[in-house]
Amino acid sequence: MRTNSSHIWAPLGQVPVFVVAGFTSLVAAGLLGPSTWGVVSTINATVALITVISALGYPTQIARNPNILSKPLDLLRRIPLLILVVGATALLALRLVAAPGSVIGEAPLAHWAIYTFLLLLSIALTVNEWVLSLFQGLERFRDLAVLRLLAVTLPGLAVVIVASISADLGKALLALVFSNLLLSVILTVIFSSATRRGVQTATADERVNLENRKFAIKPTQLLGSYLTSVALLLALRVDLIVASVRSDAAAVGTFALALMLAETAWFVANGAAISMLPRIAKAAGVDQASLMDRSLWWSLLAATLTSAVLVGVVAPVLQAVLGRDFDDLFWNLLVLAPGMIAFVVAKLRLTQLIGHNLWIQTIALCAVVIASKLALNLFLPEQFGPLLPATATSVSYVFGAIVVAIVTKQIFNRRRRRGSDAG
Repeated sequence: MRTNSSHIWAPLGQVPVFVVAGFTSLVAAGLLGPSTWGVVSTINATVALITVISALGYPTQIARNPNILSKPLDLLRRIPLLILVVGATALLALRLVAAPGSVIGEAPLAHWAIYTFLLLLSIALTVNEWVLSLFQGLERFRDLAVLRLLAVTLPGLAVVIVASISADLGKALLALVFSNLLLSVILTVIFSSATRRGVQTATADERVNLENRKFAIKPTQLLGSYLTSVALLLALRVDLIVASVRSDAAAVGTFALALMLAETAWFVANGAAISMLPRIAKAAGVDQASLMDRSLWWSLLAATLTSAVLVGVVAPVLQAVLGRDFDDLFWNLLVLAPGMIAFVVAKLRLTQLIGHNLWIQTIALCAVVIASKLALNLFLPEQFGPLLPATATSVSYVFGAIVVAIVTKQIFNRRRRRGSDAG
């Protein structure tokens, strides 16, 4: 078995990835301007959804059973079906986001060009995720951390370099697509040797584990994991996609940048929860429910402090650096702050449900958040102006957190009573 030190790279590896992705996004947004960044952000959100839907749970299979990608031919054999699934999903997505008057519909690019970008970018990101899932399955967490950093650095730098030369939307998207295609080639080359090295350097117990892992996941669990992934991503990004249909490109670009910054609160809160769990677990007489409650309070404290710093310090500094183009950035962050603090509650409780394989309940609660985001984005009055997407997101997260907290408390209280009756 791997030592615990190797697993430290799993959470630690997210830190440089988050920092690099955030920094390159801020620079790219400043160079491209809010309107162009609004189009890029909408396309990125759409591609993320296409990628998760088209994956059909395959990354989970690879992570649980790396042997299904034991050689490059196993990867190449799946490309034709991937192209077919991604092509159909991208076509449907384009019809939804390219309505007349929407951000994509008004973009200075032909629909066939946008479809091509969606198709190629989704294929590249899906292949990249397959390879990264393989490293996760082989428990090469240090290698996984390095590759994930490469996966955000290469495209991020490519867009920044091109944007520093020209703020043209088409050139920025070309940089994004070709950098990810290049990344796919690089990861595939690494994959071709890493699979052999991964199995060759495994201990006898680990080889047995890899051989038997394919029997560890049931079809219903795979389906639940897949549907949960789609539901979670929709709950996170449906507001950006819907906002692109109702709001103008500049408002969407400012909202997307503010949303990325606001999500720092969740990242810090999650890190606080992970760092405090060992200390809390060592406390005498702490059961699982108390463990989660204490972890939640630490996360809320971290999220609140982070949101205060974002609104009070980061937003004014960025406002001064980015200039008048992003005039509403501060107000977007201010409106999003309570929603992101509430989001911490909802996300940790949903993670608790996922840990107990309660995927039906998880999907149902995600549907509540999705429905509230859709309703608020579509029906809030126009008087909210450029703050409409941020208001809809923040209110939906607060409402969703209340519902999630009430429902999960009832679920786990019921499970504890059953356990007590059985005992």
